[in-house]
Amino acid sequence: MVQSIGNLRAAALPIAVALLTVASCRGAAAELPANKWTQIDQEKSGNRIGARVVWLEKEKKLVVSGGLDGKSYREPKRPDRMVFDLARREWSPYAGEPALPEPPAILVLKDRSGRLTLSVELPEELRAQAGERTPENSPLEGESSIFPAGLTGHLCFLDPVNREVHLVGGSAPGFKEGHIGNWVYSLAHNRWGRSEAGTAAGRALRGELQTLHLAQKDLVAAARNVFYSGLPAEREAAAVRSVLAAAQTDLAKRVETVAEKRRIEGERAGIAADSLQVAMCLCAGAYEGASAASRGWSSGTLNAALIAQAESASWRLDEAADALAAEPTPRRDASGLYDPHHRQYVLFGGDHGDYLLGDTWIYDCSKRAWRRMWPKVSPPGRCDVQTFYLPAAKKIAFVAGTTYPTKMIYQRLSQKIPPEVWLYDPAANEWTFLVRPGEEATKKSRDGLPLLVTNNPMVLVDGDVLLCPAVGGNNYHSYMVSSTWMLRLDASKADPVLTAEFNVTGVARLYRSQRAAAYDPQWYDAAPRGDPAATEKLIAQMPVNQWIAVPQSPRPCPERSWGTSVYDPEGDQVLVWSGGHCADPADIVHHYHPGVNRWSIPYVAGGGVRGNQLTGRPDCFNHTYHNFAYDPVSRRMIAAHRSGTHVYDPARRDWTDFTCEQLFPYNLYSAKCASTPRGVVAWAGAVSGGPARVHFQLFDAATLKWTPLAVQGKVPSDVHGDEAGLCWDPQRKRLYLFAARAYQKADGRVHRYDFETGRMDVLDPAGREAIGDQFWKYRETLYLPQVELILFGMGWVEGRQVAYDPVRNRWLLTVLERTSRAAAYDAGSGRWTFAPPKKDDKVGSVTFSPVLDTRRNVLWAPSDYKAMYVLKIDPKTFVEPDHRP
Repeated sequence: MVQSIGNLRAAALPIAVALLTVASCRGAAAELPANKWTQIDQEKSGNRIGARVVWLEKEKKLVVSGGLDGKSYREPKRPDRMVFDLARREWSPYAGEPALPEPPAILVLKDRSGRLTLSVELPEELRAQAGERTPENSPLEGESSIFPAGLTGHLCFLDPVNREVHLVGGSAPGFKEGHIGNWVYSLAHNRWGRSEAGTAAGRALRGELQTLHLAQKDLVAAARNVFYSGLPAEREAAAVRSVLAAAQTDLAKRVETVAEKRRIEGERAGIAADSLQVAMCLCAGAYEGASAASRGWSSGTLNAALIAQAESASWRLDEAADALAAEPTPRRDASGLYDPHHRQYVLFGGDHGDYLLGDTWIYDCSKRAWRRMWPKVSPPGRCDVQTFYLPAAKKIAFVAGTTYPTKMIYQRLSQKIPPEVWLYDPAANEWTFLVRPGEEATKKSRDGLPLLVTNNPMVLVDGDVLLCPAVGGNNYHSYMVSSTWMLRLDASKADPVLTAEFNVTGVARLYRSQRAAAYDPQWYDAAPRGDPAATEKLIAQMPVNQWIAVPQSPRPCPERSWGTSVYDPEGDQVLVWSGGHCADPADIVHHYHPGVNRWSIPYVAGGGVRGNQLTGRPDCFNHTYHNFAYDPVSRRMIAAHRSGTHVYDPARRDWTDFTCEQLFPYNLYSAKCASTPRGVVAWAGAVSGGPARVHFQLFDAATLKWTPLAVQGKVPSDVHGDEAGLCWDPQRKRLYLFAARAYQKADGRVHRYDFETGRMDVLDPAGREAIGDQFWKYRETLYLPQVELILFGMGWVEGRQVAYDPVRNRWLLTVLERTSRAAAYDAGSGRWTFAPPKKDDKVGSVTFSPVLDTRRNVLWAPSDYKAMYVLKIDPKTFVEPDHRP
């Protein structure tokens, strides 16, 4: 049973798990069809998710309580505790009778920090070990001090033979890698130790493949950088030959060499023969893809198909490295069960964030060793599966689980699988698809969504009958309804045709990109290529001092909201990265290429926890507001984040560095970053005018160190998400800070910081009463060198966009209105037309983030719902006549 322990979710997966109790209720199975779900009732037990379930063996009753228990607009509110009478098949409030059974013997391991609490149920022979222990050490040592998030989604099981507790997988978002590996606790020594399965030689061979994977991945990034650069055909072909072809040829040779080394040394390094064979096949696939890309690039050709070949080679190398692993690789929400007949633990699947695993592992207690199993077929990758041991068949039933959505959904990265059932036979190493839900299990609520959703634990009763207190019928909890279902499992009636139709073979990964096109980098590559000449003509022909709505790219990135954007002058691209409601929750950085009006993404999207992912990348679940900026010194994007500070390399198209030594605590509202010639400056601390300390620091990307800036005077409080902004003025070499006096309360004063003297001046600009005190959305600030003004992307007074004049210390209004003119291009004539101006709420919205394109001397502004705008400034007429010098 999955129980809430403190702020963690720890899976207690012992020899006999309470959730998997096999009860003796022989009448339950007789009237049920085999391998077919049967609905018992609807809207009777209450709208609850993640409830605690307890089977009362003697009384043949099921008690449910707790969980996310709330009101539903579709079902009357039920008492917190309800009881189901299996014989009568009806629910009633539970008032404490019959009494709940005595709890089993439990060993609780709680570290000194209180952040890691694990529990396992003990067999009778180890009952004396029950109780709470504090181990001498903790797997969480070294966690980020500003984000001590602990561990989630892990498996914990007991090896009764060796009296050890295994901790497998899980997300540790306070660590650089996003995980802590696997650990083993010794009851005899009261200590945790790292699980280091396999041999040093085997780990070294695996490491060589991982190095090749990263090198190939970097080469794919280089190919995309050329692909989206908008170079003329001749220059592109030359760049492909000089930059890509030779590097890919060299990498293909290295793949061939390393593969041969695996063949010769693999067995000697202790790698199992079947794992070695799979790795060799994957290396062959990687070599084939790399060679195909090399041949194409050597001719100067660059297209989506060749990039896909190169990227396929990268993933095959990563899969080959995993095939050589001697123990389960990083994952969260894997599923497992102790097999008492064979005295071994069976583990299946899990979530890596960017892909789901469908691999099968067995831990043999007698050998104290893991082994990757290679069945002929497997279920498609999934996580969070409920498991049940069938003693008569000596097989394990894996029921339902979680997969990825088939499209971007706001604030959701997963969805439940219909309640299908797969059986695994450990003795034969064989998977069988036993139950494919049919019409009986697809009954929908009045809202048109399935009722049978396994949001609560199920119970296995006598006769191999599953009892399921379901809740579903809607994606929103306040509209869900309860229902009760039963399923009689008959392992002897498996349909081999069903297994053959729905299985997967090979390494059994299900990539997020296979489920949703918007999360697949290759989907963007395959769009019709953009026309650089069209962009040049747009800028030449467009009207000045008017926001222009750019035609939507054929394949735009998903929505972002309440966040900033930065311009990368080296790569000529706009980087967009923000989550929250009405936004893409995945961790991908969106790249917009203005020269060709195309979007791209750098890697297969991931996500799943707040903090560092299992890839080491930061999450993007929430709005980022302004917590990252472009660093012209390192040519990287610097993001102050939950677990620490992350560094994004646009050239490599990935997050490449991280430090947990962030001197200020992260808050998505108060952390603001700005680009300066010395590096990125962070302004963070007090929120909504609170008493917390205000931080003002400079980041050195070379050393990954933050240094507090010397300040003479007082740094203002960074009040909230939209109520604060900061901007570098390169002409006067000053940093300007704009801070509201409280949440949504304007303060037209301006703070000016001098790097040389450390002086923080408080300025009282002209026009403060009429303009500066009339708006409070200061977040998006941008210095405009053509007019020597600071423009406010979300600042509007009297229907005009606001600017601050640092030369004359005054607030002023520009001629920019909150309108747009839609642009349309006629490729035949090479002419752009522009619709009349119309009111446009996306101009100046909370997602409107103008950046200066230093190559074309225009502003690009991503906004809500995939919109993109461009602005060309006429310095002579940019400000209102009354405000002109």
